Amino acid sequence: MTPAVYQSDPDAPSDDEYAAGELGHLIIGNRGRLLDPRRTPVHVVAVDPDIGFFTVEIDAFEDAGAHWRVPLEQVSHYQFVRDSTRADTATTQALAAAAARHDLTISIDPGPSLQATGRARLAAARHEAASWLTRHLGRAGFDPGPQITSRAGSPDLQGLLIDYLDTRGLAGMERRLSETFVSNPGSGDLVRAHFIAIAELGLGSYRGPPLRDPAVTSGEWSRPRRAAHIVARAGFTQALWQRARRPLPPLYRGMSHQGQLEQRTATLVSATFAPEIAQAHFDTSRREVGVLYRRELPLDRLFMTFIETQAMNQRYREAEAVLFGARQTPI
Repeated sequence: MTPAVYQSDPDAPSDDEYAAGELGHLIIGNRGRLLDPRRTPVHVVAVDPDIGFFTVEIDAFEDAGAHWRVPLEQVSHYQFVRDSTRADTATTQALAAAAARHDLTISIDPGPSLQATGRARLAAARHEAASWLTRHLGRAGFDPGPQITSRAGSPDLQGLLIDYLDTRGLAGMERRLSETFVSNPGSGDLVRAHFIAIAELGLGSYRGPPLRDPAVTSGEWSRPRRAAHIVARAGFTQALWQRARRPLPPLYRGMSHQGQLEQRTATLVSATFAPEIAQAHFDTSRREVGVLYRRELPLDRLFMTFIETQAMNQRYREAEAVLFGARQTPI
């Protein structure tokens, strides 16, 4: 038998043993699980109505021990043990008011001029990174085939990425951002602030909640530093993959949805070089419709890949590539 790509619990209790998640369940210590296909178990560790998040700790599978910050209004994405402690009426009403206050949507859709400026800035960063790589590697290329087969990146190239970003004072940002992205890009505002910065650079569009936590754009996480990281990071990844042996490997993506597929442009799109990963996403869904996609590797849209990203080689082995989103394109 082919080993499972992702961990799961074949003896997980049925949904009948749980109650649908409500704001009243948000009591520290309450146990529940995410309504994903494998019903990831969690428990509540914090509730912060001032910025509209509650925090869960993951209790099993690859992300065990990770903390995710979840918008209050997404408590319905969870279910809780039926005999859980419930918040009193006043507390529940206060949480409902906080959820309503923060449940907003903004759109950033850069025009042609800003898009051209962003592409020019990225092209300059790609050229700069290519020159840096030539100084450190000579003109040698690399064969990504063995890494794709093993779904394990290159420690040497991961070290080079950190060295490159460290020359710009961005290595710490890279480590924390990539770790959060791999675990859960929707956890809090850390990655979301990067999504907004990508749109402000003209490298993508954004539609989603506004930022709730002021700390994510202050100090070392300021908007200019985030923009510098995005451009330098993407420039390095694209320059690196320009050295890859031809023909370039294709990308795959497995998706599932309820009813008609909505073609919405994401700021960043995750795909994989490994068809078995896309197949696993396709196979494990409990949703109505599943779709598999394949396409050529779009070098000019690369933001990060598992080859040079250490965080993509720790808890998960998904042979992942992350791309700037493109209109009406699932990969």
